[in-house]
Amino acid sequence: MIKDLVRQRFRDACIMVTHDRDEAYRLCDGLIILDEGRIAENGETKALFAAPCTYAGARITGCKNISRVEHLGGGVVLATDFGIRLFLGNDDIGDVEAIGIRAHDFKEYKECTGAMPGDEDHAVRTPDDRSVAVLMPGEKGFVPAITEIGPAKENIIEIERFEVIPSPFEDTVIVKPAGSPAQLWWKRKTRGLPVPDRVYIEPSEIMRLKKQHRQGEANGTDSSR
Repeated sequence: MIKDLVRQRFRDACIMVTHDRDEAYRLCDGLIILDEGRIAENGETKALFAAPCTYAGARITGCKNISRVEHLGGGVVLATDFGIRLFLGNDDIGDVEAIGIRAHDFKEYKECTGAMPGDEDHAVRTPDDRSVAVLMPGEKGFVPAITEIGPAKENIIEIERFEVIPSPFEDTVIVKPAGSPAQLWWKRKTRGLPVPDRVYIEPSEIMRLKKQHRQGEANGTDSSR
């Protein structure tokens, strides 16, 4: 409704300056993100929120977990601000300078040799120890949709300590990975249940970021992020 009123009042293109990302998402068709007085990133609003390309873009669109990286080879990086290794994929990741993980994208990790848990927020280990089956909705309940994603055990994060912040519809879990001084934010839809020993992040859910957007590059919108 507010967006319609703005369009009625300003029939031509107009510029809105805001520090409120929810307001920007609701009202703007396109978005320009400024960082230290320079354009860090620009593009269609929903595409930019879904797949920011830069550190500034990820932070301003609400990503709580952002780290610089060191490349270790084989698609694996060390997230230096988290102190953990992550597998990003088998494609070319040479230009990745940082990574971001949305708080809603962590999954509870369970080792499972029998029946799989019926919850889309779970990932289960497969017998070869290098793959993870991620449960997704199917016609007959939840089924493993991804069974071979490379050295996925790099993306299993052991939890050393945690703090749960409850809210009416979801829990926020502040996680300290084992052996790391960092904290990770996890938004968990399954409220009130015990926090697991480990969580898992799919490589496709890890945002691949640059410190500064290069002029002339299109904003990324594919699933690799």
